[in-house]
Amino acid sequence: MESVGIIIIVISILLLILFVWGSFFYALFMSLKVFVFSILKFFAKSINNKPVQDETELDIWEPVDRHVPDILFGKGIKHDFPHFFQQTSNVTIKNIESMCEWLLECDYVQDIVQFLKKEHWQHPVEFEQTKKGDCEDSALWVWRKLVELGYQAEFVVGMWVGDTRHSAHAWVVFDDKGERYLFETVIKDRKKMITPLNDIGPSYIPFAAVNGEFKRCAYMGLLHWHQTKR
Repeated sequence: MESVGIIIIVISILLLILFVWGSFFYALFMSLKVFVFSILKFFAKSINNKPVQDETELDIWEPVDRHVPDILFGKGIKHDFPHFFQQTSNVTIKNIESMCEWLLECDYVQDIVQFLKKEHWQHPVEFEQTKKGDCEDSALWVWRKLVELGYQAEFVVGMWVGDTRHSAHAWVVFDDKGERYLFETVIKDRKKMITPLNDIGPSYIPFAAVNGEFKRCAYMGLLHWHQTKR
C-alpha cells in the first residue's frame, strides 16, 4: 500500500508539472500570435502612416514603404536580389513577345519533384539551362529580362485565389506606356500571360515586391489576406 501511495504522489507531481508547462507554452503561443499580428499591422500601414482601413476599403495594391524582411518573400530566398542579376544570360530576348515565346517552351515543375525540396529558387541562368521550374523561377527570369530591356518591373509574391482553392504564388508587374500590367509567367496561354492590372480582380493578392533597383516594398494585400482569415 505504501508503494501505491508513492506512485500516486509521483503521478500527481508529474501531472502538475505538465499542467504548469502546458500553461506556460499556451501563454507563449498566444503572445507570439499577438506579436505576429502586430507585425502584420505594422507592415500594412501606408506611407503616410494612415490608420489601418477596414477590409472593404483596402486597396490591396497600395505599396507600403517599409523595410521588408526576407521571410515575406518565402522560405526559398537564400540570396539577396542582386544575386539573380549576376552571371551572363544565355538567352537573347529582344522584346516581350520573344520573352513569352521562350516561356511557352518551358515546363512547370514543383520544387519537391525537381529538387526534392519544398522551396528552391533557381538562378535565372540555371532556369535557362533546365527550362523547367515553378512560379518563382520563371518570375525571377522574367523580372530580370524586363529590367534589362528597360522596363520598370517588380518581382511580386503573394497569394493566387481561385474559386475553390488558393496557393502561394509569384508573378511580375511592369509598366508600359503609362499602364501597369501583370505578367503571369507559368500559364500556357499566350493571350492570358499579360493582363492590365486594373482587370485582374481579386485573383492575385500581393504581399511583397522588389523592383529593378532592388528596393523592396510590402503591399496592403498582406493585411487584407490576414484580415479575411483564409
